[in-house]
Amino acid sequence: MEQGRVEVHGTLKPFMMIGGSFQNLYWYNEHAEKSSRRTIVESATGRPAYSCKSCGLVTIDTNETLKARRGRG
Repeated sequence: MEQGRVEVHGTLKPFMMIGGSFQNLYWYNEHAEKSSRRTIVESATGRPAYSCKSCGLVTIDTNETLKARRGRG
């Protein structure tokens, strides 16, 4: 595994076309170099994930995409 960071960024293309922005989750290496960027979760999609309540670690399976379930709390 490689240390890095995740960030949420809006996409520009939909903003220019319809006045709104999709939000995507990206991973960057520890220096946040743009060349290292990987899309982790795209707007309106989901991924299988696992969470440890005691330590706070969350892992995301980036090999499978799920349909997002909007409006569920």
